[in-house]
Amino acid sequence: MEQTNNNQKKTNAEHKASSTRSSIWQRAEQGDPRAQVQLGMRYENTDPYEASKWYKAAAEQGYAQAQYLLGLYYYENDYGVEKSMREAGKWFRKAAEQGWGNAQFWLGEWYMCGYPPVKKNEKLAVRWYKKAAKQQDEEAAYSLYFYYGDSENSDYDPKKSFYWLKLAAQYGQAEAQKSLAMSYLYGENVEKSMTKAVEWFKKAALQNDEEAQYQLGCYYYFGDGVKQDYSKAVEWFIKAADNENVEACQFLGHCYYKGLGVRKNHCKALEWFVKAHNLPKQEYHHIGVLYENEDEKVSLDDLMEKAKQGDSGAQCIIGLRYYANQKMDEAYKWLCLSAEQNFMSAQQYLGYCYYAGLGVNKDESKALKWFDKATIQLLELE
Repeated sequence: MEQTNNNQKKTNAEHKASSTRSSIWQRAEQGDPRAQVQLGMRYENTDPYEASKWYKAAAEQGYAQAQYLLGLYYYENDYGVEKSMREAGKWFRKAAEQGWGNAQFWLGEWYMCGYPPVKKNEKLAVRWYKKAAKQQDEEAAYSLYFYYGDSENSDYDPKKSFYWLKLAAQYGQAEAQKSLAMSYLYGENVEKSMTKAVEWFKKAALQNDEEAQYQLGCYYYFGDGVKQDYSKAVEWFIKAADNENVEACQFLGHCYYKGLGVRKNHCKALEWFVKAHNLPKQEYHHIGVLYENEDEKVSLDDLMEKAKQGDSGAQCIIGLRYYANQKMDEAYKWLCLSAEQNFMSAQQYLGYCYYAGLGVNKDESKALKWFDKATIQLLELE
């Protein structure tokens, strides 16, 4: 009997949903702009061409939301219409003049950048940003923060800049929340407050911002602005690491290696250290490029001479060049020399050499040792 009732409820729900879809379609076909927008939204993920058709139908009737959405379609060029900055600007203006906040922000962007069909006009841009910000558009408020914070701007005003920054943060803009946290951290245009810095970093972190998550983990690790708590530090490092924050992965390796906030686990420590090394964001991978771009100033012969004289940075670069060319025996030799002098990048790569057996026999204990030495230096920089 219960199964029968459940089946009946499911059938009724499906019939209701079908009736609703049919009703929206009928009203859209009859020219109801609200129904046309609803129908367009239903097609967005499956048929953008069909979605844009319904948005345009509603936009041409003067429906502000549809005009804004159609403007985005023309701007973003990955939907059902051919990209056209002119058309995007036209529809943003129509929606903005009807008071649609998001469109007011975009019209401000058009004037700030001078996109067609308008000419660059910062005063008009600011006017539209302010209209949008009054409707709690977080991006508009954040744009005003940058505008008034530009020291080369004739309207430069740090107090106004901070006002708009705080407003954007209160509206929920994650980048603004981080910037506001930094303002409290360093006392920029506001009284210094570590407590408030932590508060705003946490707001951004709860929006899944990896930089804020990492920063919050650091505060709990060091006990800055909060009571030191290694367990909470690890929690936030894991969130940041899941979002591919390199430093958070390294810190997690360190925590598992030393047993800080978690049970000591060398396997997990190595797992996190290696993940940090292999992430695309890992800056160590690009160190060699810095010197490649300086060939006129620093030749390979000059680097080798410096390396032979004991310059740890030159030794690291020579090691990385051999590493990139798959000459692992030479890479290992030079990275060892650099790492022994406490050069952090060399220590990171030396750890990976021991982990993967590159130029040396595999040795996970030595891999952990060098990975952790590099991370301890990172800790000292925080």
